[in-house]
Amino acid sequence: MRHPKRHLADFVDGELPSGRRRAVENHLARCGPCREIVQAHRGVRDRLQNSEIPRPDADLVGRIMATAHHEPAYTPVDLTDAVGHHSEGARRVSGFAARHRTPMAVTGGLAVVALATLTGAYALGAESEDDVLADTGRNGALMAGWESVAPETPSLLDASELEELRGGGWYCPDLEMMGFTVSSAEAITVAGRPALMMVLEDGADSVTIYEQRKLGSGRQPEASPPINAVTGNSVTADGFERIGGMQRQLWVHPGHSWQVVLDSRSVTYTVISSLPAAEMPAAVNQLVLAEHSQLAPTKPTSHDPLSRILRGLNKLAQPSSGQ
Repeated sequence: MRHPKRHLADFVDGELPSGRRRAVENHLARCGPCREIVQAHRGVRDRLQNSEIPRPDADLVGRIMATAHHEPAYTPVDLTDAVGHHSEGARRVSGFAARHRTPMAVTGGLAVVALATLTGAYALGAESEDDVLADTGRNGALMAGWESVAPETPSLLDASELEELRGGGWYCPDLEMMGFTVSSAEAITVAGRPALMMVLEDGADSVTIYEQRKLGSGRQPEASPPINAVTGNSVTADGFERIGGMQRQLWVHPGHSWQVVLDSRSVTYTVISSLPAAEMPAAVNQLVLAEHSQLAPTKPTSHDPLSRILRGLNKLAQPSSGQ
């Protein structure tokens, strides 16, 4: 059995069918790296269970379900149909999207994304970002790292350049815990600001993540709608709708549940995916975990499971020994 990384979170939560669970248990008995991942998942789960999750708006669930009820039963996933068809972005997305045009059930997809995001990893984002964003030295590191690897855009990036960006404070989420690896990365400019585009693949599905960083004192999410990195337009201009009741803004498009814009004071993510709608919350949560790993003010020991998983989210996916 190959390393079942995509199933380990469900294993910890007790959500695997009995047959697959036994197979995972047998694998864990002889695989140390996977046992460490399981310990890390359990550490995150324990942290979440002991955290105070912000209460959503009273009518949030009803509004989400009402919106999801009107979604079409099936929508073909063609990532070239990203909202807005920005010429530059569309060309970049269409190359890998053409390899992954598979139908996806999206009934209730909006509700799945929003409701799952309200809980889980969002509890980890409770720390204030004010002190981090006010740190001019950190802003300087962000720009210094960017200018050293991408003095001009667009520019393709290799693994060492991604690591340099991470060292300067860029998040560069790779969704390793979901079994994805980085297929390509590119430094681009969105609305006059530096942005990173990463294409992640797991052999069956693709996820494209745009990371737009906010410099200076950061923009309050409520001040103005975030930018859809695919088009360079505001999310409202492109027809996205905001899901309220949480600390970060989550914007989804009613006709495209596989397109998500996640906005906080330090970063805006645009996510385009061929993943089933049920797996999109996990992808969004991993983005928050990657951000949290650099914003968290605590300094856990190197043996802390939570520390391990957060550090792992900030490394390029690499094959395990013996894989």
